[in-house]
Amino acid sequence: MDLKSPKELEILGNVSENWKRIKQRFEIYLEASGLNEKKDKTKTAIFLNIAGENAIDIYNNFKFENEEDKYNLDIILKKIEDYCDPLENTTYERYVFFTRSQNVGEGIESYIMELKKKSKSYEFGELAESLIKDRLICGMLDDTLRERLLKERDLDLGRALEICKIHEAAKEQVKILVIVKVQIFVALTRKRGAGDLRELRPSSINDHDFIQLIEYFSRDRENM
Repeated sequence: MDLKSPKELEILGNVSENWKRIKQRFEIYLEASGLNEKKDKTKTAIFLNIAGENAIDIYNNFKFENEEDKYNLDIILKKIEDYCDPLENTTYERYVFFTRSQNVGEGIESYIMELKKKSKSYEFGELAESLIKDRLICGMLDDTLRERLLKERDLDLGRALEICKIHEAAKEQVKILVIVKVQIFVALTRKRGAGDLRELRPSSINDHDFIQLIEYFSRDRENM
């Protein structure tokens, strides 16, 4: 079985959350690999090897009541957890949240999911959804959508997500419509010659002209 080893412990950003992830992945790794049945000394060595230099440095500074405790995995994991928890910098993590903007090519739903994930460990409490909504509006790339949301009264996160979904779906439909218009324009140009269509551009084709072009192209195909 080809198993992916857990990542090393990082003493940056949300250290407490980093530790929780590493611990969970390590436990999954032990179980999936069958190493969970090994002695604590062996499992401790596996853990330190996987967790990397930062974890080893932390471990080397621990004081144990007796020699056996140095290889007791439960005691070691608890000590590292106690070490990592105070390192959680709430102010910094909130800064990361409040400066998280939508990336180019990132969909609105993915952006919201990322904000939700980041908000879980930031002690926002009952304000979480309201702050996610505010950050969503401030950080989105689409100015038209932002303006639409800012005009909405009593806007909550659920309603904001609904509006975003409708807006993105409409944008996709417009893209498809433009592509079809361009395809028809190109096909007509090739068939009739650029001279008959010299005043026409794909971007200038309104819905009425679009329907006429489809009918025109259809009649042209019937006469081929």
